[in-house]
Amino acid sequence: MALFNLYRIILVNMAKHHYVKVQEGQAFIDWISSPEEQKAIATFKVDGEALFFANVSNIEWCDSLEAL
Repeated sequence: MALFNLYRIILVNMAKHHYVKVQEGQAFIDWISSPEEQKAIATFKVDGEALFFANVSNIEWCDSLEAL
């Protein structure tokens, strides 16, 4: 039985959180969602079993995260 652990990355609103490192955060988002990294995630295995499943195609853009 496999677990489904969904992870999301959200770049929070810099206007509300002045200490947020926007450039670094966006660089991480760009890197983790790149085709090369998605392939690395999808092909990572331990004892022949995949531990993670790349799902970047399910990116949801939300402009209503002002509360964050």
